[in-house]
Amino acid sequence: MEARQRNRTQAFATGVMLALLAGAAAGWLARPLVSNARPKLEPPPARYANLKNPYSLTDEAALAEGEKIYNRYCWLCHGATGNGVGPGMADIVPPPTDFTDKDRVSRMNDGYWFWRVKEGFPEDLTRLMPAWGKVLTDDQIWKVITYEMTFAQKAESQRK
Repeated sequence: MEARQRNRTQAFATGVMLALLAGAAAGWLARPLVSNARPKLEPPPARYANLKNPYSLTDEAALAEGEKIYNRYCWLCHGATGNGVGPGMADIVPPPTDFTDKDRVSRMNDGYWFWRVKEGFPEDLTRLMPAWGKVLTDDQIWKVITYEMTFAQKAESQRK
């Protein structure tokens, strides 16, 4: 049963990735390229607004699990270093979120971040962020968010 669920999850994730790439190939790249596109961060729906991440950036177990999840589902778009330039996504407008951008990350409160990972951007078809809430549990979403938060810290320490 567990192997069956894992196979369905993998098939879903593969389908999402193929759909993303098909969308890009179908004309997304024909639009003007804007490398610094910074969409406004609209407030999350009320049910997400006051959510708080239960994990800290020092929780090694959460970070390790978050890294595994990121490497399985997120790196293709957001890149291995979290800079929003994953394979084949460099020219997507607007680009995937750059988790190394400390200013951007600081504007994304826990509720906003959770909302976007869970529900994606269904109201904006120009955004390729899928809804991961049917693939990942809430706990897994929090762990991957915790891991994603480390990219800004790593980038900042490398600049010094």
